[in-house]
Amino acid sequence: MDNFERIFILLAWSAYCGTDYLIEKIFKTNRRYKPVIFGVDSTGPQSAFTDTLARERRHLEIKEGHAIHFPLRAVNLHDSKVFAIETTLQPIAAAGRLFRTPEMEV
Repeated sequence: MDNFERIFILLAWSAYCGTDYLIEKIFKTNRRYKPVIFGVDSTGPQSAFTDTLARERRHLEIKEGHAIHFPLRAVNLHDSKVFAIETTLQPIAAAGRLFRTPEMEV
């Protein structure tokens, strides 16, 4: 998000993959974009995955011998996905504040 509250989608990715591949992809994405916050859904049993990411960061720090910038934030989603889209994402898009790269065009 910039100072004008415009939101820019830098990456959209999905795949059926194993946990190790997903974790590797997460850390590569974090290194590439250096986000201020790296939010991860930790609703219900998914909180275990957030713990796994935090543990993996500690292992990488030991392996690489330096601190890893990984601003992990557990995000608990309390509403349904449809409700969140309708009340958060659709108004942003309708106001013309949501941008994506041309290769993401459907």
